[in-house]
This record gives sequence, structure tokens and C-alpha cells, in this order.
Amino acid sequence: MFRADVLDNFVRVMPEQIRRVIVAEWFARVAAPVTIEIRPSVQVEGSLRQLSDLIDLLKRLGIAPDDAVINLHLRLTDRFLRDANHRRIRAWFDRVASYSGAFSPRIVTVEFLDKSETAVAHKVFEDFSDLKQSGQIAGVGLCCRDWPAAADIGPAVTPDFITLAAGFNVMRQEPRIPGFLSQLKERQVPVIAGGVFNSGFLLGGASLDGINFDTDAPAHQAQLAWRKAFTSLCHGHGVRPAHACIQFALAAPAVIAVSLKTSNATRVAENVQFATMPVPNALWASMKEEGLLGESYPVVS
Repeated sequence: MFRADVLDNFVRVMPEQIRRVIVAEWFARVAAPVTIEIRPSVQVEGSLRQLSDLIDLLKRLGIAPDDAVINLHLRLTDRFLRDANHRRIRAWFDRVASYSGAFSPRIVTVEFLDKSETAVAHKVFEDFSDLKQSGQIAGVGLCCRDWPAAADIGPAVTPDFITLAAGFNVMRQEPRIPGFLSQLKERQVPVIAGGVFNSGFLLGGASLDGINFDTDAPAHQAQLAWRKAFTSLCHGHGVRPAHACIQFALAAPAVIAVSLKTSNATRVAENVQFATMPVPNALWASMKEEGLLGESYPVVS
């Protein structure tokens, strides 16, 4: 699943030609339909600039509406969603659908931060589930910032998928996560893994969990040492760190996809290749031998 927020000029000013090349790469490297996630700011009037920009790009590239599955990713941090009743949410989505025409979003994801927001998330989820029942959308999922919040989703709520936005990647190996993912697999709830590069940190970036850090700070030395050892092992086995990060997530129970974003068009093809090509099992074995991979993560077949 590709994230369209990488195209947002509020994040980084990007020439129109580069934006077109990135979107074209999505459709060149993945068989249609291609899933694209957008994260608009939901307000009473509806802030649809990002959606409008994306649809314009798709039309200019000659992409057929059936070949693009737009996933409308909504955050409970937006007060409109928290306070709106079913009628207002339905009216808002009707405006989105009318505005989008043939490219109307077919999937809705409701994101909540932690357990304190679970009840509200369930309510909004049910509101959008009614839209699914009426045939206006094809699926409704829940996105959680960490796995404990996802674990708090009771059996009475069965999303079409769960996105783990953070807290689960090759460096974040909480021992109970494999068991939780196995439970989701038994419930036939697929998982989309986000944050597989830990905000770029695992690829050498200066941001950890979305926050810039000081490489000289004592508090960050353990993470830096882990990254150095991980990168060294990857290179020793002829594996790119990004490849290992993606395959680690996809090897977990219930995980069917990863959510990725890159502003470098050449990396789109690489990421797609990394998602379809396993890494040598010897890498995982070496990571376990070096204490970089917990025994609760049975990724070695």
C-alpha cells in the first residue's frame, strides 16, 4: 500500500513532474488495482485538497478508476470525527464521494492512538461499517499506533483489517507480539504493517520514532549500536537493510502487506521487489546468534 502523503507539498515542496513520476511508478510496479492511502484533515466542511491533488494526478496519467483503490485514512485526533454523530459522518462521506466521482474512496481506515480512545474508535468504526453495508465502500479497517491498543479491540468488533502504525518492526520486538498476531490470524483479521523502517532510523536516518535525536546523547546509544550491528549483518549476507525490514514484517503471522512511502521514485521498484523476494534464512539465524532477534520471532523457516 502506497502512502500519498509523500506527495503533499506541505510536507516537502515537490515539482509536479516528480510527483507524476512517483505515482506512475506505483502503477508500473504493482499489478492493478493499486491501493493508495490518503490522510486528509477531516473538518465540518471537509478538507479534500490532498484527495483532489491525487485524483488530478491519476487522471493525467490515464489511470482507470477501477485500477486505483483509495484508502481514506482518518485520525480520531480530528475533533469532527470524535464529536460527530452517524448522520454527520454519513453526510460528510457523501460529500467526499460526490466530490471524488469515479475515484471515490473504497476503503476507510480509522486511526486511534491508545486504549483511552478505543470506545470512540469503535463508534466511528460502526458508523463507517454502515456505509459498507449500504455498498458505498468496500471495507473498513482500524489503525493503531501500537499493538496493545490493537489488542484491546474486542471480539465484538471485526475490522476488515488492522494497521499497526508503529511499535512493530525488526528493532521493536516485543515478545508478546507474535502471539497476538497469531490470534488475529486465527480470527482471519489481516494486518498491514506500518513503520517498518522506524521513521527511517533503520536505514540510517536521524529520526527515531518520528523524533529527531542527538547521536551523542547517552539515551540513544543502545539504539545506535543495535542499528550498526543490524546493518553490518545485513551487508555480510548481501542483503539491503530495507529488504530485511520489509521481509521481517511480512514474515509475521497475519501480516499481508506493508505500508510504505518514499519521495524517491527509484525506490518504489526496489521496495516492491523487497516485498516479493525473501531474504536468506541465514540472515535471521545470524541475528538470533548475535542477540538481535528474539526467539519468540519464528521467522526462520
